[in-house]
Amino acid sequence: LTAPNCVFTPHIAWASLAARKRLMSIVAANLAAYKAGVPINVVNGRFLA
Repeated sequence: LTAPNCVFTPHIAWASLAARKRLMSIVAANLAAYKAGVPINVVNGRFLA
């Protein structure tokens, strides 16, 4: 904790406005694809009903 080259940030540090906008775009694209019957990023497709 006393190292001069060590920087601490809160866990929320990733959540810049640009990151949150991109996240919402990805969510919207995933929902639209799922609704169209072509889901994106399916991890375990055999359980997708």
